[in-house]
Amino acid sequence: MIKIIAVDDEPAFGEILSIYMKEFGNFQITFYTSPEDAIDKIVAGEADAVITDYLMEEMDGISFIRKVKSLVPDIPFVLLTALDDKDVILNATNAGADFIQFKSEEPSRLFPDIAQKITHSVEKYRARRESEKGSRTREMLMRAQRDLMARLSESSTTNQALDATLTTVRFLAGCNSGAIHLMNRKTNKIELAISHNLPNDLIRRFTFGDLYQVIYTKKAMYFQDPTMPDNSRYCSGGQIPIMAGTDVIGVLSFILDHPKTLSLELTDTMELITGHLGNTLVRIRSEELVRQRENELSELYKVMQELVMVIDMDGTILNVNPAATRILRYSEEELIGMPIQVLYPPKIRDEIIFQFMDLTGSGGTIQNTYPLLDRQGIEVPVETRGSIGTWGDRHVLFCISREIRERLEAERNLHEYYERISAILASSTAQIYMKNNELRYLTGNEPFLSFVHCNARELMGKTDNDFFSKEVAALREKTDKKVLLENIPLYNLEEEVYGEDGNPQWFVSSKIPVHDLTGKVTGLVGTSLDITDLVQTRQELERRDRILSAVSTVAQTLVRHNEWEPIIPECLELLGQAAGVEQVILLGMNFYGRAGFEDYYCEWTMPDVRDSLLDEPDVCSRIIPSLFGYLEKNRFYLGDSKAIRNELSLPEEEPVPSFLLLLPVFSSDTLWGTLAFVTWRKEHTSPIAEIEALIMASEVIGSAISRYQTEELFHKPVERSLVGVYLVQDYRFIYTNPRLSEILGCNREDLENSPLLRYIHPEDADMVLSHHKRIIENPDETDDYEFRGITADGRMIWIENLISGILYKGNPAIIGSIMDITVRKQAENDIRLSLKEKDILLREVHHRVKNNMQIIVSMLRIQSSMVDDPVVSDVLQESKNRILSMAIVHEKLYRTDNLVSINLLEYINSLARTLISDFSPDESLITLDLICDPSIEMTIDAGIPLGLIMNELITNSFKHGFYPDQKGTIGITIVPEQGNLEILYRDTGRGLPPGFDMETSETLGMQIISNLIFQSSGEISFSTDNGTVVKMKIPIQEGFIIRGEEHATGE
Repeated sequence: MIKIIAVDDEPAFGEILSIYMKEFGNFQITFYTSPEDAIDKIVAGEADAVITDYLMEEMDGISFIRKVKSLVPDIPFVLLTALDDKDVILNATNAGADFIQFKSEEPSRLFPDIAQKITHSVEKYRARRESEKGSRTREMLMRAQRDLMARLSESSTTNQALDATLTTVRFLAGCNSGAIHLMNRKTNKIELAISHNLPNDLIRRFTFGDLYQVIYTKKAMYFQDPTMPDNSRYCSGGQIPIMAGTDVIGVLSFILDHPKTLSLELTDTMELITGHLGNTLVRIRSEELVRQRENELSELYKVMQELVMVIDMDGTILNVNPAATRILRYSEEELIGMPIQVLYPPKIRDEIIFQFMDLTGSGGTIQNTYPLLDRQGIEVPVETRGSIGTWGDRHVLFCISREIRERLEAERNLHEYYERISAILASSTAQIYMKNNELRYLTGNEPFLSFVHCNARELMGKTDNDFFSKEVAALREKTDKKVLLENIPLYNLEEEVYGEDGNPQWFVSSKIPVHDLTGKVTGLVGTSLDITDLVQTRQELERRDRILSAVSTVAQTLVRHNEWEPIIPECLELLGQAAGVEQVILLGMNFYGRAGFEDYYCEWTMPDVRDSLLDEPDVCSRIIPSLFGYLEKNRFYLGDSKAIRNELSLPEEEPVPSFLLLLPVFSSDTLWGTLAFVTWRKEHTSPIAEIEALIMASEVIGSAISRYQTEELFHKPVERSLVGVYLVQDYRFIYTNPRLSEILGCNREDLENSPLLRYIHPEDADMVLSHHKRIIENPDETDDYEFRGITADGRMIWIENLISGILYKGNPAIIGSIMDITVRKQAENDIRLSLKEKDILLREVHHRVKNNMQIIVSMLRIQSSMVDDPVVSDVLQESKNRILSMAIVHEKLYRTDNLVSINLLEYINSLARTLISDFSPDESLITLDLICDPSIEMTIDAGIPLGLIMNELITNSFKHGFYPDQKGTIGITIVPEQGNLEILYRDTGRGLPPGFDMETSETLGMQIISNLIFQSSGEISFSTDNGTVVKMKIPIQEGFIIRGEEHATGE
């Protein structure tokens, strides 16, 4: 819109002008008859252009133009006149009129011309005005930026820089309120650093804008006024990030007093000066840090416990700190000017001088642990580090010496502690390991390293993901984190791990947190003991108990129902889940055409494999009928896929079950059918005890079928049952079957009407009566429990009893079925005791033998150190090593799982390295090159002789082969070849003496080797080839085991 002020003393002209001009543009026309009134409005900026008449009473148009142009020089002017006078036109042009229009023109031409000329003039006028305004604004912004840069350069504190910047931004934005927040480098949180004119509520809880979004995006944000329309450019304030390089170190916020627009030039300038603030803050912080460092270094020099000495390049002490005077007990004046070598013991002064000369000549640093001498000549153990630097205007050597008396003592104590811990780890049969707080392994003992198949160096830094499956690693990590995060130990954790062969191994583990001196948890120590055998035994017992419980439930279910067919699916499901198979089938086939015998089929299949078994062939039509003849003569049929193929002559491509157990189901002494337990997809086994329990199930099912088939023969299944059945009323036997009389060892006639408690152990009598009482009170329930019974001849037996309530002759009674489980109970107990006793006994034997031999070795070592005669000392040393070779055999057996054999490679490696470290404290001199088939194991009968032979050969290499401090190699190669172990031993020593003959050698070592080779039916030969070479051949059958095939001859 263009705002026009029209001036004419004729009001009618203004109306005409308004009417015509609106047709040619967006014009707002304000009409004045007085030029003076119009001038006030024009100066106030309410006009974009002016139209005036020439002839007016108060003031002519040319005078009006001159007066306005003197105040607003650039405003467009249109002069209207009815006079076509050159003087008027010239005077109007000189006064500043932009256009002159004659009133005599037609309105259709006059007003479009005026509209067009005003439009073009106003556009130029506005552009010129905006340009001038922009120039003034840029000049103001540049001036504000220069002033701020000057103030920032003079700022020596953070607050000065913040105040100057915030004041400048407020000035530029034209607001009173603002704040600056800085990042706290320690807490990494944004905190208010300075504010101007903020209310207390906003200071306590700064809610303007979004500080964290500015920090995250690293971009300035300007906030639209919520009271204005969405497309409005009015802002209520803004937030600008304070950058230091690429990092945001703070946010500057300003809050406008009234919403207004912010030009791009203004916002760019505010962001630029905010960037200058970031650079200034970095400079101030750096300067503060330098000053702080200078003060700290000065104080540190004074309070340092280390001895600090500044030494001239000629070796003269220039300066010392208080610690040097205190520890060396010299005054500062005495030390300054003293040659540095005077402070060292005489025997190392030359070395100090040479070291100092090398340093001053070539530069670099020095480090030594030479002791210093104090004023009294007493040595002060120190660790000294030195380097070349500048002291004032000269090159000097800066030396810092730390007293290490306590450290040396701590190192000795730490070494002793480490040795004790190492002994504990080495002697334990359990797996022991340590982890840091990131759950990375630090160390582990030999059983653990063997389990994860790596050495101690490879173990460092590994995690459970490197050794175990994802599932096992996740479970171990979960318990590890619980120990670390909750700072509590965990004991007796059962962990299942699958070995390389795919078989599960069970461990019982404990995990204990480890703390530093402040009590902070830094890691954990874990121990694991292999309990696989125990868990497998427990699982077998649990599965057998589940089967017995399922059989008992099946028996109860069949007894309670008159019809057996509706409940068979439920019974098959119970038996299948308890036995752990994929499919259970009850199949009836009327082979003999007997009345009451009909074909029958019912199956239960595990839901997880039901769909996959649809493609399998019908096992009932192909396999089971072929085995009915076998079932008539045998208690069960058990076979795997290979046995089934062989017995039925089935081709290899035809699928067969991987496990098939068929139990005959008899009805009235006739084979009615079979109860089949089938597995297709996985391997499955059933011990004989489980099969016996499942046979009970087939017998119970057969009894139910027989009872249902013939009502008149209802009692026969009970009479013939392998389960004792009885009816008790008023705690006296009313009915008993033959099996019950067999179990209790008496006649049925003696049982009838006899007291129930007569055949119950006194200690279990109350328990049995309570079970009976509960069933009498709740006749619809059943109960299953075990108790101790007393037979007629006084023997105690274990009985499993299943009871339920009935009405007999109108009164409550108890019907029960019992099984004699004495053999099962005794077998379970015997198995547990036998396994435990055998394991404990064998381990204890090997442990004691090993310990006793270790004691003898220690005694011989002590005795050897106390003997001055070198001959006697050598004899003791050789005896000690011979016993040690035998002790290692027992130690290895003690750590094995089978307690029968040990790995030959591990044994020879352990023995050889022990002897090498014993003879050569510097283990880097003599190296071992051992090649041995890792699948070879040996019994104790083979291990001890071979160990003694190796001991003698290694001992001779050190005594007669290697020169003192000579580097060399001992090589041992052991490979099986044509029924023998071929052993090659060689060293890189001096070789055999001239004329050596083993047959005529009278040394004890050669006699031992000769006798042991003879006892092992072996062969041996000696030769020299760049050292001694010994070849041996020992039959494998003399106590060695290869790949699981035992060749040892046992007696």
